[in-house]
Amino acid sequence: MNMMNKVYAVLSSFFLIVLAGCLSFTTTTVKENSKVSPFEPKIEIESLNFYTADEKGLEKSYRVYNNSFRLNSIDLIWYELIVRNLTAKNAKITYKEVWLSDDDNVISSVIKDMSIKSTDKYLEYSAGIKTDWLPGYFTLKLYQDGLEIASEEFKIVE
Repeated sequence: MNMMNKVYAVLSSFFLIVLAGCLSFTTTTVKENSKVSPFEPKIEIESLNFYTADEKGLEKSYRVYNNSFRLNSIDLIWYELIVRNLTAKNAKITYKEVWLSDDDNVISSVIKDMSIKSTDKYLEYSAGIKTDWLPGYFTLKLYQDGLEIASEEFKIVE
């Protein structure tokens, strides 16, 4: 009789585990059917260009855009970012700028803010980085809400 109680206990436990699995499956199905709002970008990248200048930057009319720079002519590498506004209301966007070396090591990672007004059609941002540049390939990646929104490569030559 003692053996029969053990069998009933095992079968009861098995039944409860299966029942619990069914209940959690039903709960999951309900959650999957509920509407989750996907990521909606507030900006769209129109262009991302590089140029070189000193700490003060350079007026737009004097900029020479390039993706290849001579090592002895670099002070800072700057980027000019032009974005199109996709939102109909005023918004503040946080984006991350990540500079990578050719072996994917992070040179710099900075979080920046953009303020967008509902009346803005396009916005322009410029920022530069100074580091001990060496010949090779480098990449600038921009992220909004953890998703990559732009990636551009440039090289430094002797």
